[in-house]
Amino acid sequence: MRSPERLTALARNPEQLIDLSRFTVCIVAALAIQLDPTTPLVSVEETQVTLGLYLVYSSVRLFFTFRTSATQATKVATQVIDIAVAALLTWFSGELTSPFWVFLTFTLFTGTLRWGWRGVIPALLALEVALFAVGVPDLEDGDSELNILVMRSIYFVITAVMLGTIWSYRTRNGLRLTKLASWPLQPLAEPREPWLRGSLVHAADVLGASCVVAVWRDHEVLAHRVAVWMRARAIFLEFEEPEGTPLPRVEKGFHSSVSPFVGALRDWLAQAGLRPASDDKRKLAAVSVGNFHTVRYEGHVFIFDPEFGMEDIASHTEIISTRIAYELERYALLHEVAQSARSQEREKLARNLHDSVLQDLAAANLQLRSVRALVSDEVKTRLDAVGSIMIDQQRRLRSFLETMGAGSSDKLALVRNFVDPLAASLSERWGCRVRMKVEPPSLSAREDLIFDLLQLLSEATSNAKRHGNASLVEVKLVGRKGGIEVQIQDDGTGVDEERQSLPPLSISSRVADMGGHLVGRNSTEGYELQVTIPLDRRVPA
Repeated sequence: MRSPERLTALARNPEQLIDLSRFTVCIVAALAIQLDPTTPLVSVEETQVTLGLYLVYSSVRLFFTFRTSATQATKVATQVIDIAVAALLTWFSGELTSPFWVFLTFTLFTGTLRWGWRGVIPALLALEVALFAVGVPDLEDGDSELNILVMRSIYFVITAVMLGTIWSYRTRNGLRLTKLASWPLQPLAEPREPWLRGSLVHAADVLGASCVVAVWRDHEVLAHRVAVWMRARAIFLEFEEPEGTPLPRVEKGFHSSVSPFVGALRDWLAQAGLRPASDDKRKLAAVSVGNFHTVRYEGHVFIFDPEFGMEDIASHTEIISTRIAYELERYALLHEVAQSARSQEREKLARNLHDSVLQDLAAANLQLRSVRALVSDEVKTRLDAVGSIMIDQQRRLRSFLETMGAGSSDKLALVRNFVDPLAASLSERWGCRVRMKVEPPSLSAREDLIFDLLQLLSEATSNAKRHGNASLVEVKLVGRKGGIEVQIQDDGTGVDEERQSLPPLSISSRVADMGGHLVGRNSTEGYELQVTIPLDRRVPA
């Protein structure tokens, strides 16, 4: 077995390391006595016999430890024997000045390796008892050695505390690594649910951080994106960037003071209404930074005010950064798969609608034309109105099928080219005036979003006429940065006070599907709807 493999085996089984160390110390002690027979000066025979028996015991323990596993009772018995033999050797060989005090320290290490704090404290108490049992009589033999007694006692205490602290650190580190390994696997998030929230919450929980920030750049999108978790809230921000602007470089590792780029993060958090501190009165003290770089993404992860300070925080932050990079790549892949599946479903639905509903509308329109020649002029007028509605429905259905075609949903079009014909059609259909205004006239949007918008306007006009008996419906569409604001005002009777806070269900559902926000209320003229619709309906980060 090679040396690294032997060390790994000893690390896996502390009993082997303890027995090997005990045997080594006994061999060295026996050689030391032979090299310097003047130490100890008294009880030489007793010391040699005790050490010889202890060497035999160590050899037996070393032989069996590589063949069998020690039980808990065996470990306790071995610990007691080690302490007792160490006390006897120091008693026989000079008491407080004995060269065998190292055996007593050895028992502190064995207790720590076996049981951690539970082993350190009993071992320390046993050593202090042995120390005073050996040392107090030595103080009364004429030569006072009180200073040696005190120093050895304090040495045992300090050694025990340091060993217990090291064990506690090792335990905490193992627990954190275990929690990191149990990283939650999230499904594709809902449109209104930040999909990195689970990852940020898990990172903050593992490292005891007050705030976790991930900032990255998608090589396919010219924007910097920031995901923030703070005080049980997850927020997503997106910042446009000039073409070719790289992500600012930040040195990874633990920083006890903020860097210039952390100042930029403070500004971003302020835009989100957050302050990067675990307490409103305390400024940000430290940050641990991890970097990641994949085929599509590059970015940084900032762990603010981690609870565990320098305890391997840098390596843990790197693990978290790698995992978040994986989540980014995973989400992109899931999004592409979902887009492909939706595209296939759209094409299938478009074929079915074309082969059934659209063909049936065309056949019904032909039937109306054939009946027109057989009826009076008054009935012809009514049939013409019905035929006009059917032709308008055919036109809108064809437009819908075109937007569902492969790759067509990302095509941009002028909103007014669709809105103006809709206003005339709705006026004729519902017998009320419909006015629609688009600002600016050059406002453009994706065709699938425009189709949903037209459906929303049609539903709102229908409700205004049927439920509010409106004679005028005014619609204003205003393009804002990243979205469209829609104001729909009618002169109808409005709604009951109890229903003001409950906009029409069909419109509410459509606006929610578009990722927008809807507010409905009575006004002095009638009833008013305020709708905000984002131009980009991609699932937010």
